[in-house]
Amino acid sequence: MLALFLSSMAVLGLMPELTRTGPSYWALVVPLVIASVFSLFVMLPLVVRGLINASFGTFRLVVIRKEPCQSTI
Repeated sequence: MLALFLSSMAVLGLMPELTRTGPSYWALVVPLVIASVFSLFVMLPLVVRGLINASFGTFRLVVIRKEPCQSTI
């Protein structure tokens, strides 16, 4: 996301026809929104699904409770 933001800033700074009337904030916001939505709804589910379904050969998670659970029911 940082690279996308910096590239948008570079486009605005290096192309004089884009800066004649002042910087276009839409040129900064739209790519960031597209990258955020893509990473949230496409990349993140793929990464989480891969982590959940992956087998870790020497890694095992053990949950140990120090105190006995007191039921309030």
